[in-house]
Amino acid sequence: MKGILNKGFFNKDVTLRIISVLIAIILWLYVVDIQNPETEVTLKDVPIEFTHTDSLKEFGLFILNENKPKVNLKVKGRRKTLAGLDTNNIKATVDLTGFNRTGEHSIPVQVDLPIDGITILEKKPYHVVVKLDKMMEIQKPITVIPKGTVKDPYIALQPQIMPNIVTLRGPSSIISTIDSLRVSVDLSGQTKDIITTQKYEIYNKNGEKINSDNISREVDTVQIVYPIIKSKEVTVIPKFVGLINENYVVEKTEINPATVKVAGKSEVVDDISQVFTEPINIANIEKDLEVDVPIQIPKELKLIDVVNSVNVKLDVEKRISRTLTLKNIRVNNVPEDLSYRLITKQLEVTLKGIEDNVNALKSSDIYASIDIKDLNEGEHKVPVNIQVFSDVEVVGNYVVDIKLSRQRGEGDTQPVNSNVNNQKANSSTDDSKR
Repeated sequence: MKGILNKGFFNKDVTLRIISVLIAIILWLYVVDIQNPETEVTLKDVPIEFTHTDSLKEFGLFILNENKPKVNLKVKGRRKTLAGLDTNNIKATVDLTGFNRTGEHSIPVQVDLPIDGITILEKKPYHVVVKLDKMMEIQKPITVIPKGTVKDPYIALQPQIMPNIVTLRGPSSIISTIDSLRVSVDLSGQTKDIITTQKYEIYNKNGEKINSDNISREVDTVQIVYPIIKSKEVTVIPKFVGLINENYVVEKTEINPATVKVAGKSEVVDDISQVFTEPINIANIEKDLEVDVPIQIPKELKLIDVVNSVNVKLDVEKRISRTLTLKNIRVNNVPEDLSYRLITKQLEVTLKGIEDNVNALKSSDIYASIDIKDLNEGEHKVPVNIQVFSDVEVVGNYVVDIKLSRQRGEGDTQPVNSNVNNQKANSSTDDSKR
C-alpha cells in the first residue's frame, strides 16, 4: 500500500513539471509574438559601395583604395523586424559626386535599410577616407627574358611577341613607377621553335614586381614565338671581277674575318661550307687595295655574326720581264748507239714575274733540259724544258737544234763523237738530280 502511494506521488510531480514547462512556453510566445519587444543588434562587415564614380572620370581621377571598405552597424528595432535584416540587404554607400581633385577625402557613409521601423544607433566608421589620384596611361614593350641555352649547334633568334606593346592604365602614383614588362621563356636544350602564351609581369625601376588591382591591362597575356635554327661557321671567299693590269699581280689576299656564322634549316646549313662577298672590281689596279665589302648570304640563311661585311686586303706587286742567257742545256736519255752534238750553244730565255723575284734570279737558278729518247740519227729541233726555282713565269717556248750520229764500231777509222762521253756524264748527273 505504501509503495503504491509513493508511485502515485512521483507521477503527480512529473505532471506538474510538464505543466510548468508548457506555461513557460506559452508565456515566452506571448512575450515574443504578442508583445514583440524592441532590441538592439550589431551587424558586422557590411560592404560599402562607391557611387557616382563616373564623375571622377570627367576629371581624370582614379580611386586608389586597394580594398573595398566595410562598416559595422548597431541598430534598434522590434525583434520580428530585425529578424529580416542581414548584411546582404543593407546598402552602404559613399557618394563621390563633385570630387575633382587628388588626395585623401573623408566622406560620410550612407546606409539605406530595406525595412522600416529600424533605427541606426551607430556606424563604425562613420566616414571613409577615399584616396583619389590622377588617371595615367602608358604603353610599354614586352621584354622576353630567356632562361637556359638551346642545344649546340642550334641558336635562338630574336623572339616575336604579339602584341609586343601593351597599354596600362591606373593611378599615376603606381603607373609612374613602372619600368618594364617581362615574361620568361625556358630555352634549355631546345632544338625546335618555341610557341607559348604567357602572362607578363610588371616591374618597377628597382626590379621589384608590382602587384596591384588598380592597374588595368589592355591584355593579360602575350604570345611568344622563339625561332630556333641550326648554326654553322663557314669560310668567306672574296669574289673578284675585272682583269688586273697585265704588268701587275695580286701577291697576297687577306680577309678579316675569314669565317662567319650562318644559321637556317638543318638541310640547308648541312649543305653549305662557304659564302661569297659582293663583287670586288680589280680592273687595271696597280697598287695595294683595301676595301670593306658586304657578304652575300643566301636567302635561306641568316647571318648570325654582328658584322655583315668583311675587310679585304690585296697586296699588288709589279711584274717585269728579264732575259737571261743559258749556256748549260742538259741532254737526257741519249740512245745507246747514237752520239749527239748541240748545234744551239746557248738560249736567250725571257722570264716574267714579281720585280724583286725576277731581279734576284741568276742563270744558275734556271734548269734547262731536253729529252732525245725517241730520236733517230740526223738533225732535230727539240723543245726545251725550262724550270725556274722561283715564283717566276717562263715567257714563250724554246727549242734547240741537235744532231745525232751513229757511233762507229771497232775497226772504223772515223773518230767517235766526243759528245758520247758528255752524254753519259750528263745522264749520270741528271739521274742524280732526279
